[in-house]
Amino acid sequence: MKNNLNKLSKGIMVTRILLLGFILLTCWITGMTTYKLMHYAGMDESAFTIAQLENYNGTESTWLMLDGERHVPIDAYDYTTRPDGKTVYKEHLMIDQGVELGKDVIILAILVLLFVMSCGCSKGRSPFTMRSVNILRIIAVLTLCLALVPEWVGMKMRSSLTGSAATEIDTVEFYMMALALAVGMIAEIFRYGIAVQEDSDSIA
Repeated sequence: MKNNLNKLSKGIMVTRILLLGFILLTCWITGMTTYKLMHYAGMDESAFTIAQLENYNGTESTWLMLDGERHVPIDAYDYTTRPDGKTVYKEHLMIDQGVELGKDVIILAILVLLFVMSCGCSKGRSPFTMRSVNILRIIAVLTLCLALVPEWVGMKMRSSLTGSAATEIDTVEFYMMALALAVGMIAEIFRYGIAVQEDSDSIA
């Protein structure tokens, strides 16, 4: 039994190191997204244009240009016009970056909670505690928010910008909702484990 606990403790230690690495990486990504958002906000609208350019494979596509330089290839249909007939690419790009920043922040929160949970399971302590259950429940809610909230906010902002309403659920968002349900089920399994553990302790 002690040998198994030692192996479990080592496995948790490796997991904690990996989680810490992902947390640092996500912090860097979040910082870069924030920097881009602030950079775009400080630029004039005239700096954002589009052009039909030749790709590296010889085909042509629509590129978003920043100060006359290639930035990213885009689908022009995604950048709908405002009611006055003008398409402001700066606003669309900032909304996209804002959605990405929201996702980055939620992912960072989930990783931090997982790290906190792994710390609570170290030193041979049982993972079946109400603390773990509550953390898993919060992660389930955050995962659901990750699937719905940033995209929903972005959709509302684009609708107010263009005067049109478009509702679309991406396949990835559907899988994220399913993952949120799975994490919620794991939380309830942990709660059941606590009840079994308490019964076992009372018998002993």
